[in-house]
Amino acid sequence: MAWITLIPRLILSAFGLGVINSTINYLLLAREISGTVSQYVALIIISMILYLLWLIIYFMVYYFESYRLSLKREAALHEIELNNLKSQLNPHFIFNALNSIRALVDEDPDKSKSAITQLSNILRNLLTLDKSQLIDLEDEMSTVKDYLA
Repeated sequence: MAWITLIPRLILSAFGLGVINSTINYLLLAREISGTVSQYVALIIISMILYLLWLIIYFMVYYFESYRLSLKREAALHEIELNNLKSQLNPHFIFNALNSIRALVDEDPDKSKSAITQLSNILRNLLTLDKSQLIDLEDEMSTVKDYLA
């Protein structure tokens, strides 16, 4: 909707700038060459086209730059939301895992030792996950295996 009101203003501005520019050029050059009205009109049209092209390029650059910044802000917002969800999920997961291991200590002490090792591997992977964005498939598979066990 903003573009609909902006386009007539751009055309009017380009026309006004073209008239001002052509008038100044015509008055300065009229002493040296005999200019006709048709040359004056042609000068206005050429100036108007040049100003329109400049305005179009300017607003396109402005539009794409603002679009790029909005995408960056949106990505940062999604990353903040994801980190918030991670921070809520981790304590709940640790609490459940420790309760499961506590129940396992009475039933099978050897299996509980293994479960503590697997839990420590998962926590170590979670801590290193925040520092790096890319994770090897092998590391991810070992984390999944520890989680499932």
